[in-house]
Amino acid sequence: MDFNYYEAKTIIRQGIYDKITFKELREKLPGWRKRHLQSIIFDVMAEMGLKNIPFPGMVVRPRLSRKPIPIDSNGMLCIMDLLKEKGFEGIECHARCHVGQTKITLTIKPVSV
Repeated sequence: MDFNYYEAKTIIRQGIYDKITFKELREKLPGWRKRHLQSIIFDVMAEMGLKNIPFPGMVVRPRLSRKPIPIDSNGMLCIMDLLKEKGFEGIECHARCHVGQTKITLTIKPVSV
């Protein structure tokens, strides 16, 4: 079922009063994209004079990133400690690397037999 802007605002207001989570709100408003829904929530918050986010889970904090992986004198990444930590020690794996402007992303997946 599709809701228009005003119906969505009404459902959001009721969700604030009922103190539901963001996940529950998204279930009540299927078909709405997350960004559009967040924008409407901020509009409703402004109308109601709310400063704090009313829906738990709406704004997710970024995960803590790990320490940079060291590079040896030959220019090789020293990933053995990381492999041990993630449980890949002694397992045949595929490694894929993406080089961006500010960082290198390394994806490691076990080889399926």
